[in-house]
Amino acid sequence: MQSGVQRPERRVIVATADTHVSPSLGQLREYCESRHLDDFDSFAGATQVAPGRVAAGLLPSPGEADCTLIVTPGRYDVEERLRQLDQDGVAAEVIFHGSQNGQPLPFSSFSSLPSGQEGRALELGLAGVQIYNRWLADF
Repeated sequence: MQSGVQRPERRVIVATADTHVSPSLGQLREYCESRHLDDFDSFAGATQVAPGRVAAGLLPSPGEADCTLIVTPGRYDVEERLRQLDQDGVAAEVIFHGSQNGQPLPFSSFSSLPSGQEGRALELGLAGVQIYNRWLADF
């Protein structure tokens, strides 16, 4: 290497392809079509997931080492998420649902429909995915 010769600065763009978000059901309500609002409210009332609650299936079994999941507002708050990304030097991310806080997609476990309502269950399942995708597009 010759003295006095400077190499150009090398820049790296960091992206993550496995990150998760989980809005609360309360955040998703405004994205629900009016024709499904009664069903949405019934689902939300029956689900009763407390904010920040870890899904029971993710808790350690008796005898296993205790684990602690860090629950941050960046899981559902876009401003906090962007602050965290900037702090970590991340330029882009691929986002999936489910950040282990127990928040389901709307209608994902809607079990109060009477037998013979399979078509309605499929309709509501699709509506739930659309609600989440609308929120995610704004997020």
